[in-house]
Amino acid sequence: MAAPAVVEAPVDRLERGDNWALVPEWCKDGCQLSQARAMLAQAEKLVGRTKEGKIMSQALWCDQGQHAFSARDPKSEHWERQATDPKTGEKIVVPWDVCGDHMAAIDNRLAQMEAERAAATAAGQLPARQPYQGGPAGG
Repeated sequence: MAAPAVVEAPVDRLERGDNWALVPEWCKDGCQLSQARAMLAQAEKLVGRTKEGKIMSQALWCDQGQHAFSARDPKSEHWERQATDPKTGEKIVVPWDVCGDHMAAIDNRLAQMEAERAAATAAGQLPARQPYQGGPAGG
């Protein structure tokens, strides 16, 4: 059985001649059918690249810095934290992704805070840390 013939829209065959002025502005960069064909070609190419294993990494959102970053970032971290859904009041799990650069900044700030606490403790300005006693009221 032969494949059905592709019917092209008249605008696709229109030359930039006498009739070009009659073409609406929104259609001069290609009518919807042409744009749909281009999108289909891109999608087919992407599917082919995916099957070959030649595809870009996934993009994630850095919740700390509010920007996109590559899922291949080896120094990024993914956390899950519990929160309360404001609409239902139920506990939900909320993902939290941080890129490597912002993770390094967090680590540096934590190290700085630990150093400041150690210096304040050594100077007698803070009490020494007590070992964890296992829950509220030491129980």
